[in-house]
Order: sequence, then structure tokens, then C-alpha cells
Amino acid sequence: MRLSGIRLGLRFSLAFGLVALIMLAVVAATLVNLRSVRQNAEHVKNESLPFTVIADNISLNVVQVQQWLTDVSATHDTGGLAEADRAAGRVSDGLGRFREMFSKENDIKGVAEIDEIASRFERFYSSGKEMADTYISSGIEEGNALMEGFDAASASLMESVTGLRGSQIREAGLMTEELLSSISTVNRVLVSMTAAAIVLCVVLVTTLAGSITKPVDGLMKIAEKMADGTLMLRSKVPAGTRYPRSCIPWAAWLQGSGTLWQT
Repeated sequence: MRLSGIRLGLRFSLAFGLVALIMLAVVAATLVNLRSVRQNAEHVKNESLPFTVIADNISLNVVQVQQWLTDVSATHDTGGLAEADRAAGRVSDGLGRFREMFSKENDIKGVAEIDEIASRFERFYSSGKEMADTYISSGIEEGNALMEGFDAASASLMESVTGLRGSQIREAGLMTEELLSSISTVNRVLVSMTAAAIVLCVVLVTTLAGSITKPVDGLMKIAEKMADGTLMLRSKVPAGTRYPRSCIPWAAWLQGSGTLWQT
């Protein structure tokens, strides 16, 4: 179907419809990418960063357990045992939150890692209390025999907790990279689709303007020739062309009077 055979109002409707479709595509693509941005941002906010802090607290309290038990061993002041017990409780709470998080994510490997760290911490804490009790009840020589194993267990445990913290930092970094990538994709989509919409608008305006002015120009030329005395004319405007409403009566009169033939 030629454009000249379509009503003017329908032409404008089709043109604006195409532009609206492009705009809807822009909105849809943007919403899809922004959803990914939001999910990654929420993951960093609600999991990666908080659990990095939790891992730091676990590490700090492991050190406090070691320091309090060492202090009790050196001073024979059993009041430090209560402080060590509170620090141990904070370690257990932190590991429990990690286990809960991994369980929700169905991360079997993560759950197993937390269970292994928790088991090692319990052994470390028990050996520390045994060491402190030995220092108090049996003396320095017997206590020193247990100190080396206690320190080695503490160093190994700290290494595992540091690895746990590092995994959360790496996860946060990965999510941040994906977030930045999604933002870049949104920018590219907006720029490319907006450019396409502008190009389409220019093409449609040019096409519509031509389809409107061409018949009018043809009638104007006929009028000029009739003014010069030429009464039998052949128009290059195709038959069936729809003129602007204001020109229809005149075009119909020319055709009805036999003055104008259309090819």
C-alpha cells in the first residue's frame, strides 16, 4: 500500500505509534537492567557488607578469647574467664549468622565450612580454659606445655576467619562490578534507543511532509497553468491520492470538469 492512499490522520497515527513503540522498548530495557542493579545493590547492602563486619567481629573476639585466657594464665585472676566466655559467645553468634545465611542460600559448602570453624573454635576454647586451669593449679611448667598448642590453634583459627572475611569482600567486589556493568548497559540502551527514535522521527516527518505537500504542489502548478490558459492537463499525482481536506473540493472539481487527468 502506497502512503498516498492512506488518510492523513492515519499516517500521523502510524508515525506516532512507531515512536511510542520505541519509547516503550527503551522503558522496558531500562527497567530490566535497573532491576539487576537493584538486586546487586541490595545484596551488597544486606549481605556482603554486613557479613564482612560480622567476620571482623568474629576475628576480634577470637583474639579477645586468646588474650583473656592468656591473662588468666599469667595472673591467676579467674575474673578473666567470664570475659573470655562472653567473647566466645559473640564468636558463636557470628558463626551462627553465617550458617543461617549459607543455609538460606542452599550453600552446602559454606555450611560445612562454618561447621568446621565452629568445631575448631570449641576445641580451641576448651584447650584455652584447660591451659589456664593448668597454670593456676599445676604451675608454669605444666601450663607452658599446653601454651604452644593453644597459640597454634589460635593462629589456624584466625586464618580461617580471615578467609571467611575475604570471601565476603570478594563477593562485594563482584557484585559492585556487576552493578557498574548494569549501569553502563542502561546508559548504552538509553543513548542508542533515543538516537534511533530521533532518526525515526526525522524520517517520518520528512516522509509525511512530502506526502502532504506533493499533492498540494501538483494542484498549485495546475492552477498556475490554468491561469496561463492551459485547460487540458495531465497530473503526475497518482490516482487515488488523498488530498488535504481543504483541497478536496477543488481537486474533485478539476477531475469532474475534465480539466485534470491523473496517471
